Amino acid sequence: MTTLAAFLQNGQTLPRMIPYPPQASDLTLEQQSELATSMAGSADFASQCADLSSKLNDKALASTGATELATSARDGNLPAAFVLGQALLEGGGSVAKDEVQGLQWLSKVAAAGYARAQTLIGWYYCFVGNQPAKGLPFLYAAAEQGHERAQMILGGYFDSGVPGVLEPDALESLRYLRLCTDSRYGDPFFKGASASILAEKYAEGRGVQRNLDEAIRWYRQAIEWGYVRCRVALIRLLKTKDAAQHAQEIRGHLDAAIRDGDAGASTFALDEEWTRDLQTLQLKGLSVDFWTRRMTYIGSEMRSDTRIFSTNSTTGSNINTVKDVWTELRFRQPDGHEVKVAPTKGGRTMVINPGEQVILVYAGPSQPDGNAKGFPYRVYKPGRSDVGDAQELGALLDQVLGKRRAPHALLIGTAFGLIVMFGASGFTSLLGLIGAAVAGWLWFRAHTRISDIRSAFDAHFDRVGAWVSRLS
Repeated sequence: MTTLAAFLQNGQTLPRMIPYPPQASDLTLEQQSELATSMAGSADFASQCADLSSKLNDKALASTGATELATSARDGNLPAAFVLGQALLEGGGSVAKDEVQGLQWLSKVAAAGYARAQTLIGWYYCFVGNQPAKGLPFLYAAAEQGHERAQMILGGYFDSGVPGVLEPDALESLRYLRLCTDSRYGDPFFKGASASILAEKYAEGRGVQRNLDEAIRWYRQAIEWGYVRCRVALIRLLKTKDAAQHAQEIRGHLDAAIRDGDAGASTFALDEEWTRDLQTLQLKGLSVDFWTRRMTYIGSEMRSDTRIFSTNSTTGSNINTVKDVWTELRFRQPDGHEVKVAPTKGGRTMVINPGEQVILVYAGPSQPDGNAKGFPYRVYKPGRSDVGDAQELGALLDQVLGKRRAPHALLIGTAFGLIVMFGASGFTSLLGLIGAAVAGWLWFRAHTRISDIRSAFDAHFDRVGAWVSRLS
């Protein structure tokens, strides 16, 4: 088997550590013997690393542990060199971060063939140093020994390729990803990440024949292994296949993702999970649209010309004070567009600090253009059950009902009918009585209709609030 040039370091393949059984190893028997000798007494290399890491992370032992670790590493103890190198590369605890020294210690262990050290170096060069040409040889050596993280990363690189370094190869991508997912003792997280990449490939038909059922199967497997970042991708596929059939699974994954703080899930819920029941309120022929916007509160414009008069109960004198009043609340949409809205007089209030994200729920006969001023709405804070009012519901009723509201003519007709009834007699009085009764009945119907609509709007907004409170 010819090793690709991308996987060679200085023209040579990196070694693999004994007792890890090398597959298609490039090591000679003499080199394997030398490695076996250097690893005498270190058969359980990973266990020794775990013990040293535990001692280093123990607060009571951290200081002495770091000193002993450095001494052991300088004396040629490879497990100590690995733990020290990893601590220096990542920083934290009693060891200050120093990537240069960390890479130097890890390189000594990687040169002996230890897969975890090779993977760490490969990961650092590829994703931190942005030098995949340097990182690929280390990842290849580790992947060939069965290290799941290296197999997952290498499978991803074969999927997309590296310009000028590694050509895309769909078959090799599948091979490394399946090596990772088929590992019996592998890290579930990296197995899940590999399963997620496989699902993407099947969903998009990238290097394989497009198969949504296979994509769903791999996404479910990834989530089962604890790789939950792909929940939204699975939800989208389930909706594509049959949203009604998978409704319970979709809601379960969406709620779990929102509880875990998955921003993508919240965005998905706003953009796509806004159900038909919440979008439109239908009531006795009246249709009102609702829609949402996620915005950032950037402050309020205030006016200090409202005078408040009160009486001092002790002296009886009038107190004349000036109160700051909100005249406009200002929000900014993700695209940078600024929205100004007027608050409700006497409505429910909510404390919003500049920089906080809120969800504005609009209601009206049609979707507003850029500036939403003049459209009634409510303000919700994700994860909170309370709600703030903006413009009064009455303004919305004026918009959507128009002439359907109780006309003043009916009240005038009622008054006229009463005047005629009490100021005349006989048939004229009867006409006045009938006119008053009809006008009153019409007014009562219109008033009751408005009350019903108010109640329906309040109930609808409560449902909206329950929906929004799930978002985090």
